[in-house]
Amino acid sequence: MTHRILIIEDNQIALRTMKAFLENDGYIIETAVDGETGYDLVKRGRYDLILLDLGLPGIDGTEFLSLLRCDCVIPVIVVSAKGSDIEKVVAFNLGADDYVVKPASPIELSARIRAVLRRGQAEVHSTRWLRIGSIVVNLRQREAFHRGIRLNLTVREFDIFRLFVTHPGVVYDKTEVFRLIWEEGTEYDEAVVSVHISRLRKKLVFDDVPPIITTVWGIGYKFDGTAIPIDHPDA
Repeated sequence: MTHRILIIEDNQIALRTMKAFLENDGYIIETAVDGETGYDLVKRGRYDLILLDLGLPGIDGTEFLSLLRCDCVIPVIVVSAKGSDIEKVVAFNLGADDYVVKPASPIELSARIRAVLRRGQAEVHSTRWLRIGSIVVNLRQREAFHRGIRLNLTVREFDIFRLFVTHPGVVYDKTEVFRLIWEEGTEYDEAVVSVHISRLRKKLVFDDVPPIITTVWGIGYKFDGTAIPIDHPDA
């Protein structure tokens, strides 16, 4: 799968440099030079990861993070010349997934990006709950409920479920699901992935819930719905 990355950076030289080497790594790159434009792009598009500078004009990086985490679970790596411990703590508290101090080497940044994407999930920092129709998910406690009744999901099933609902619209084939969910070094088995997805789908069949994982024939699977962050399961 080709990952789509949004770079929000007002320094044109740094922006062009990051864009060039990440495109060379095979990523699809979109860019913005200020926080407001970046936020508008996030609302209209689908991204697997955001690279965010803090010293932006208008909506700066910290305000952007605060706004983003109100309703979005996209992973964010801060790439900033500000490298003090206080600035890092503020960024992490606002929901950054990683922090890279400029000037960062392309090799280091690429490694950080791969590490964040490899986790196979987007942490929800402003809330631990998501609502998908009448299903409510507690991402921190790794539980899902349908109308108050806990769904009996295995560890692997929950990981697969979380992967899709936190990345709406993203198509994953079986090899990508395996790479993102199973431990590194585990021998790939396509049948194992198929069985887990099949079992998970059966556990998510309810009259008042649209299909959570849909098949994209000849390619893989995706989640076409909307996962809404909520403050409380009764919200």
